Amino acid sequence: MKVILINPPSPFLIDEMVMPPLGLCYLSSILKDNGYQVEILNLSLGGTIADIPDADLVCITATTPQISEARCLLESIKDRKPSVRVALGGPHASAMPENCLFYGFDAVVVGEGEKAILDVAKGATGIINRKFMHNLDDLPFPDRSFIDDYNYYLDGKKATTMMTSRGCPWSCSFCCKSPWGRQLRLRSPKHVLAEASAIAETGLYGGIMAFDDELLVDWGRDEEIFRGFHGLGLIYRIFTRADMVKPKKCSVLAKTGCYEVLLGIESGSDRILANIHKGTTRALNLKAVEMLKEAGIRVKAAIICGLPGESWESIRETESFLEKAQPDDVDFSVLAVYPGSHIWEYPNEYDVTFPTSPGAYKTKPGEYQAGVATSHMTAEEIVRARDELEAKFKKWTPKK
Repeated sequence: MKVILINPPSPFLIDEMVMPPLGLCYLSSILKDNGYQVEILNLSLGGTIADIPDADLVCITATTPQISEARCLLESIKDRKPSVRVALGGPHASAMPENCLFYGFDAVVVGEGEKAILDVAKGATGIINRKFMHNLDDLPFPDRSFIDDYNYYLDGKKATTMMTSRGCPWSCSFCCKSPWGRQLRLRSPKHVLAEASAIAETGLYGGIMAFDDELLVDWGRDEEIFRGFHGLGLIYRIFTRADMVKPKKCSVLAKTGCYEVLLGIESGSDRILANIHKGTTRALNLKAVEMLKEAGIRVKAAIICGLPGESWESIRETESFLEKAQPDDVDFSVLAVYPGSHIWEYPNEYDVTFPTSPGAYKTKPGEYQAGVATSHMTAEEIVRARDELEAKFKKWTPKK
């Protein structure tokens, strides 16, 4: 039986060649281990529906910004060969399974695809919801045989993505928890480092982009992993929160080859941080940036414009925060309220309205669209604020 796994194009991204579809890599490993013939068609690399070979089953993954592309693929596949079963998985399917089934997909997977893919391959249809995996060490390593064309670099070294955990225990109101949920599940250091060793042995990569929602939560485990990366000659990059940053952790990160930490700052306004239930403060965020920079680690700050209650005053607070903190880089985005987030489910609890459908959380400069407005700012003003902050930050950034 032949299975085709498809990653739809993401034309909204600046560079589609940065982050490979790790979820499909896991599915490929499981299917191959169970005797299926698997081919991955990554339309982010180019190609069209005409490139899709004949198969018994086609599985498509999609985020919310990709769902229109996924629907076009479904229609084209069914037009060419109506008998082919087409399944959908990924964050959007987990958040809105009934809608996806209405679109005409034969199977819609909610949650972790690794638990459902064999059932889908054997003919399961409709909405397929499987319980979360308790032991992530039971997962095979993702099949990276098709992602050599991706180009992500850390300090000049080619890097690849990895997830050492799934889920996030915090409850930020803008975040969609699909498909991982709020329960934090951890792979063991032994399992993570066995995968890292296999990556290093390929000779293709010198770095790891740890794509976990939050690291530094279980410090004993994480420290063992980071020291293991260093022992393999791999540098790395992580995501975390300001309240997880401590001096001792910064020292270990610096000594074990952490090139950059992305901090979810979100806003320079304490009022906005409280509105979104972030659990951090402006002062805490400033201290975290300071500690990391003092340890010699690059800091990238993630900023979202248009959060509930956003005003020109809070935008200026974010501006002053960045001027004081001086992170090495900033990712400026516009709030996209996605299905599954608390704001989406309970909009009346927040100072935010939805004049249009959600756009892409990240996209190309000049192409941002705000699907939200607040009582203080229109959608157009939110986009303008984002663009102004980005233009100003480029002037503040020290020459390297």
